[in-house]
Amino acid sequence: MALVGTAAVSAGPPGTEGIDRIDGITTGRRVHVVAGTDGAHVATSGRSYPARTLVEGRAAEGVEGEALVLDEPLSFWGGLDPEDGRIIDAHHPQHGAVVTGRVLVMPSGRGSSSASSVIAEALRLGTAPSAIVLATTDPIVVVGVLVATLLYEVDCPVVTLGREAAGADRDGAAWTRGDSNP
Repeated sequence: MALVGTAAVSAGPPGTEGIDRIDGITTGRRVHVVAGTDGAHVATSGRSYPARTLVEGRAAEGVEGEALVLDEPLSFWGGLDPEDGRIIDAHHPQHGAVVTGRVLVMPSGRGSSSASSVIAEALRLGTAPSAIVLATTDPIVVVGVLVATLLYEVDCPVVTLGREAAGADRDGAAWTRGDSNP
C-alpha cells in the first residue's frame, strides 16, 4: 500500500493542549494498521499515514478493524474492564464503549504502571483491541502489549501516528483537535 500523504493539523482554541484525533479517522470507520520492522502506516478510505512501529504485529499484511477514536487518554487501570473489554471509567467520554477487536485510536495512555497488567490481561482474555494507534509514545501501553506477547503468545500492533511518526512538531503532525465522533 503506497503512502499518500499526511493530514493537516488544526491547533484548536487558544489555551487547549494535546491532540485528540486524526483527520479522516473517525469511530466506526475501517482502519488498516501495518506495524513492521520495515516501517508502519495507518490507512483508511484511500488515505494512508506514515507511522512509527512501537510493537510489531505478527501479520505482515497488517490488522484491519473498526476504529474506536477516544476523545481523551485512557487509563487502563480502573478505566478498562479486561473481562469484557468495556471502558468503565465513569468520567471518560467513551464510557461504556467496547475496545474488543477494534483499532483503538487515542492520544496516549494515562495513569500508573499498573495499566500494563490490565492491557496484558485483556490480551490474554481476547478482549483487547486488535491494534493501538497513539499520538505519542506511551511506555506503559508498550510494556503491557510486550508482556502479553511474551507470556501468552498474542499480539497487538502498537504504532505512533503524529509528532513522532511525522518527524515534525505539532504543526507538522497528522493529529488535530475537534469532535472525533460526529
